[in-house]
Amino acid sequence: MPETAKKFGKTETQTAQILNEAKQKLFIERSHRPRPPQDTKIITSWNGLMISALSRASQALCEPKYLEAANRAKSFLQTHAYQPASGKLKRRYRVGSAGIDGYLDDYTFLIQGLLDLYEASFDVRLLSWAIELQQTQDRLFWDQNQGEYFTTSGQDRSILMRTREAYDSVEP
Repeated sequence: MPETAKKFGKTETQTAQILNEAKQKLFIERSHRPRPPQDTKIITSWNGLMISALSRASQALCEPKYLEAANRAKSFLQTHAYQPASGKLKRRYRVGSAGIDGYLDDYTFLIQGLLDLYEASFDVRLLSWAIELQQTQDRLFWDQNQGEYFTTSGQDRSILMRTREAYDSVEP
């Protein structure tokens, strides 16, 4: 701010006042524009990654609020994205409804999140759920012939061909 004030021959107080007035004008003008749509879906795999990050951060920083947030995310997925009768996950939750059968990354990232959450909390129930999800993952995605995992279960008729990832992508 001092450099801006000096460049325009104003005091810092005058410069701050001018900038605040400009921000208010921009805010009023922007309020007349349509708001961008919100993406309200909750993706299982991304939440698994978040559970991992929060759990590790809780340990590294000795911060219990991160552990609480990881547990809330885990509980949400367990309630809304998990089907206990079949042991299957849903890929996304949106507006009160879980849809789309889980993909390989939904299982792997949530399992990793549960393992990291266990290491931060020592709640043995997390290990039990991780083992159950791993068994379901193996049953749905493992290709005995090639010794690799498919990315989809093959149960969705709209997906014409089951594929495998043969490269590292932007996600772990």
